Parts: sequence; structure tokens; C-alpha cells
Amino acid sequence: MPKLRFHFRALSTRKQNIIDNVPDFGNYDDMSNDFTDTFFAWSDSNGITRDQIAEATGNSPKTISTWRSIGIPKGKRLGCQSLIDQHHSITQLQDERSNIQFKPSHSQFKRWNQAALDQGKLIEDWAFEGLEQMAEEHFNSKLKVAESEQSTYNKPGKDEDKPA
Repeated sequence: MPKLRFHFRALSTRKQNIIDNVPDFGNYDDMSNDFTDTFFAWSDSNGITRDQIAEATGNSPKTISTWRSIGIPKGKRLGCQSLIDQHHSITQLQDERSNIQFKPSHSQFKRWNQAALDQGKLIEDWAFEGLEQMAEEHFNSKLKVAESEQSTYNKPGKDEDKPA
């Protein structure tokens, strides 16, 4: 039996040495507060309400208000992170819908790029300005046609010119 006690005591001492030599990674409560601060800063900047957070995490809005002061519990952080990820995915999809993609041949791209460079512009700026110019010309021509038609209808006829 004494060997067992000695063995246990040796393990206990070794365990204490390991614990004493663990590097200090800081206060874990601070890490919790970092996540809480980051999460609520993100929600504020993206217009996410406490009601939306409550619904997404399965809590009451009052609980979400409490989290602001005491920190988000570890068990709820994954749900909060999931809310961020979901919002990011939706935002990214909306951004992709507003992009226009061209797939020019190599020679077309080379030609467009050279035209842009000749004007001292990046190809993106050159293309954007070209599209804006074409849209402006299109709407100006429609406006001229509408004005022309309007003036044709408003011109007095020959019968109206004669005195009664």
C-alpha cells in the first residue's frame, strides 16, 4: 500500500508543477467580454435589434439586454456567431446581384484595356463611365422624342389660326 500512496503523491506533485507552469493566457472573462463587445458592435452597426437577436438565439429581448452588461454565455456564442455568418451570407448575395460580369474574349479584353489605358483610366472606371454615358444618351434621346411629340400636339392647327 505505501507504494500506491507514494505513486499518487508523485502524480499529484507532477500535476501541480504542470499547472504552475501553464502560460498565462489572460483572464477568460476578458475573452468573453471581447466576444460580447464585438458581437454587439457588429449588431449595432448592422441595425440588428435585440428582438432579432432574441429570436435567433431563442431568448427573450430582456435576456439580450442583460448580455450586454454581463457578457454572452459560452453556450449562446455559437448562435450569435451563426447570426453573424447568416447576415454576412445574405449581404454577400445581395452584393453579387448588383455586379455585372463580362466574359470578353482575350482580344476584346485587350482592346478594351488599351482604350482605357489610353484615357488614363482603369478598365473598370472606363467601362462604368461608358455605360453611364450610353444610359445618359438613351434617356436624353427619349426626352427629346417626348418633347418633340408634346410640341407637335400643342401647335395650333390652321383652323385655329383663322379669326372667327
